[in-house]
Amino acid sequence: LEQDDPAFRRVLAQVASLRGDNRLIELHVAEAGAGLRSTVAADRQRALVELARTRHAAAADLAAPLLADRDTGVVLDALLALRATGNQRHLPQVQGLLQHPDEAVRWLARDVATDLRRLSDQARTRIADSELSAELPPLPLPPANCSATG
Repeated sequence: LEQDDPAFRRVLAQVASLRGDNRLIELHVAEAGAGLRSTVAADRQRALVELARTRHAAAADLAAPLLADRDTGVVLDALLALRATGNQRHLPQVQGLLQHPDEAVRWLARDVATDLRRLSDQARTRIADSELSAELPPLPLPPANCSATG
């Protein structure tokens, strides 16, 4: 909680969730979701991107209401956040966009709905190893001429 870097705090919260403690990830989700209330679409979109990085269903619960946003970019980012964080519980909200006037929204809603159908309603309520590693930067490879013993 004392860390200044939000990405580092997110990773720490994800590790705690991986170990069964969701308190930090839920706190991080709440902090990241603060931008969803902004009147500026770009701020809402940034918040949705940060929520997607959490890979936790609590983020999907905050992102789902933005499927009704007036800004198409926000709706698309909300769909992407749901793809990364949602589960079968969020499927009805996504299906509501299958008749959206914007073709890009309809296409992405179909794709996200297909992904969410594969997940139980308990999926992403605790971080898994693969979800944690999905948001970590790749580790640099050592130079080929270096030996393991130094």
